[in-house]
Amino acid sequence: MALNKTTQNAIDDSAITTEKIEDGAVTAGKLAAGDLSISKTLLLNAAPTISSLDTSIVLPSSGATITITGTGFVSIPDVRFLNTSTGVRIQASTIGFTSSTTITAAFPSGQTVGTYKVLVENPDGKGVISTSTISYSAAPVWSTAANLGSIEEGDSVNIQLLAYDDDSTAVSSYSLVAGSLPSGVTLSGDSSVGSLTGTAPAVDADTNYTFTIRATDDESQTSDREFTLTVTNWTVANSLRFDDGSSDYLNRTPSGAGNLRTMTFSFWMKRCNFTTDAQRVFSIFNNSGADQFWLRMSDGGNDYLDFFSQTSSSQTLRLVTNARLRDPSAWYHIVVAVDTTQATDTNRIKIYINGTQQTSFSTTSYPSQNTDLEWNKAIANIIGAQQSSGSSEFIDMYLAEVCFIDGTALDPTSFGETDTASGIWKPKKISGLTFGTNGFYLPFTNSASLGADSSGNSNDFTVNNLTAIDQTTDTPTNNYATLNPLAANSTTLTLSEGNLKATFPNAGAGGIATSTFGVSSGKWYWEILILGNDGVTQPKLGIVPVETFTNTPSSIDAAIYGYTYGRNGNKSILGSVSSYGATFTNNDIISFALDMDAGTLVAYKNGVSQGTLATSISGTMTPAFTAYNGYVESANFGNPPFTISSGNADANGYGNFEYAVPSGYFALNTKNLAEYG
Repeated sequence: MALNKTTQNAIDDSAITTEKIEDGAVTAGKLAAGDLSISKTLLLNAAPTISSLDTSIVLPSSGATITITGTGFVSIPDVRFLNTSTGVRIQASTIGFTSSTTITAAFPSGQTVGTYKVLVENPDGKGVISTSTISYSAAPVWSTAANLGSIEEGDSVNIQLLAYDDDSTAVSSYSLVAGSLPSGVTLSGDSSVGSLTGTAPAVDADTNYTFTIRATDDESQTSDREFTLTVTNWTVANSLRFDDGSSDYLNRTPSGAGNLRTMTFSFWMKRCNFTTDAQRVFSIFNNSGADQFWLRMSDGGNDYLDFFSQTSSSQTLRLVTNARLRDPSAWYHIVVAVDTTQATDTNRIKIYINGTQQTSFSTTSYPSQNTDLEWNKAIANIIGAQQSSGSSEFIDMYLAEVCFIDGTALDPTSFGETDTASGIWKPKKISGLTFGTNGFYLPFTNSASLGADSSGNSNDFTVNNLTAIDQTTDTPTNNYATLNPLAANSTTLTLSEGNLKATFPNAGAGGIATSTFGVSSGKWYWEILILGNDGVTQPKLGIVPVETFTNTPSSIDAAIYGYTYGRNGNKSILGSVSSYGATFTNNDIISFALDMDAGTLVAYKNGVSQGTLATSISGTMTPAFTAYNGYVESANFGNPPFTISSGNADANGYGNFEYAVPSGYFALNTKNLAEYG
């Protein structure tokens, strides 16, 4: 018999006893025969191993159950999560034993953010730490709000986009994953900040751009946010109203001469009175008129654009266009580019109207090569009159976006562009231009300093006879109604103050004033200030159909839906007079609320409704009034020629009215007409 004892470790004395060997297991017969071998093999378990973890990221807010794959797992092991930075060990909240190669352990929520390894320890004390790690981390959190606000077309864009990891470090990258950025704007990002940079594109109307940016952190976790950025259509804020009867003009004397051969003039104008007198927009009058320069509307009532310069009584250039500028409801853009250094004479002066170069002239006299113009010398440079003393040729018009470029000949695209939707030439934001030493840009936005230069040159103009009331919001980008000199009976009616003040004749003949706008739908509001009457005259204030009346008193009397001054506060409906509301007199304001959708007209006296004046109104109507015997009235379509003591706008923020605009009614301007008309 052989008795073998095989062990990896020493066996204690009495480790094998009869109590541990079954009765009969060892007998004399078995020992004699030599067929009994007694062996004891005690092999302790090898250390477990970990080959993979099924999860690499756990959110602290929810925790997660991790599946651990390896070898040598014994039921039930102990599992903990080891913070690689601090050494802190987190006990798994639950542990599941599937087999010697697979176990599960729950990583509890609410622990310290960081990177963890997995520690598995079998009951015999043998353990292993994983080489794989778990990022116990949340996805990036955006700190930039979803609404990025608005930016005006043409403005430079520099918007920061910020998202942070839960360890308070910035994310590693930003990317566009959906939607489109505005053209001209790009996304860039590094470890600290994402940026939208570039230039806002030109738009025909306020345009919303929606796009999704993804923030990615160091653990490759991502967080998406949808952003909205609005690019607003740039608008001209103000114009300046020049009245020839008030001798309005601006003047400036440069400290030194600028470039006399190369320059650009650009301005927008809305004409008012059409008279036989010339109206000088830009003017020099020196040496008793021997040296002159003008850019004006021609004399003789022809309404042509006239460009002229002379030195020592000798004419050096003159171009008079064949295009007649005679629409009192329209804004015209004028650009004159001068470069007398050009070899070809027709390239020395280029005149543009609404973006189109003029090639047809009634008078054509180009300057000789290298001719010096009189403008831009160190003498009085005038806007709006013949000379600094303001002796004649005052303009009667609205001016906006007045620019002079000293030293560069530019085309109209530096100042305007074609609206892609309508095909209409419109202003664009003045930016990026080099104005030169004596260059200036007059936007008329500062009511306390109407001649302030916004070019950066501080070439401010002195204001003469113009006041804050002459600053208006009637502009090329939002054109307001005025009174129409072409529809008025000009022999008996005088219009002034930007075609908003009507003075009727002292003789018995009546006069007529109607608006430049007609409406067939929508709800509209305007006011009329009574400035003078003889106590006898019966003016009629209201509306007339554009299609049927002519500019004679009898025609408008028969066509008007009107509120009539008189002892009984009458109304006149298509020639039929009846009792209506209160009487009115000097300094009263009569307002109208015209609802073309419902076909009704309501009149107000000093803000108090007089009731419905007319019903069943249809067709196309225009505000109108008629009077005689020296009656004076001023219309306020949103830009009053008189002082407003309160100030009220419509629901779109347009207009400046004495009384509150009735709910749902709007000022008569092109922006409101486009929306409601």
